[in-house]
Amino acid sequence: MADPASQRDALLRAQRQCYTASVLAASSVNRYTNVKQQLKTTPVNGHAASS
Repeated sequence: MADPASQRDALLRAQRQCYTASVLAASSVNRYTNVKQQLKTTPVNGHAASS
């Protein structure tokens, strides 16, 4: 049986990878919706209405 310290390290590593993957997925979805919004919004006074 593995010692508790290495088990905890493995668990933390797995959680960190899961977190990173979900953050990457969320950011790519956000980027996609931002692009869709920018395509929909017409420029106002020559500036795109994106804040």
